[in-house]
Amino acid sequence: MKTVGRLFLIATAAIVPAFWACSPTPGQGGAEAEATPSAQAATQGEDLWEALLEVAIVEEMVMMPMRDGVHLATHIYRPKDSGS
Repeated sequence: MKTVGRLFLIATAAIVPAFWACSPTPGQGGAEAEATPSAQAATQGEDLWEALLEVAIVEEMVMMPMRDGVHLATHIYRPKDSGS
């Protein structure tokens, strides 16, 4: 049981500061103030992904075999225009 207690303590020590970092300070205005930047970031990420798909062929989660027999998951990005 000592090991379980230590693991819980380590996990708690890692998680609690993350929640503190995400919580707004009293002057920030609460959840409304945080929703705008994260929504903008999500929209910007979607726009970048759409722009990438226009110029590239994307293969996601391709399992690549390594010399030691392990398979690593990777994404492959190739240009659509084979002439360049």
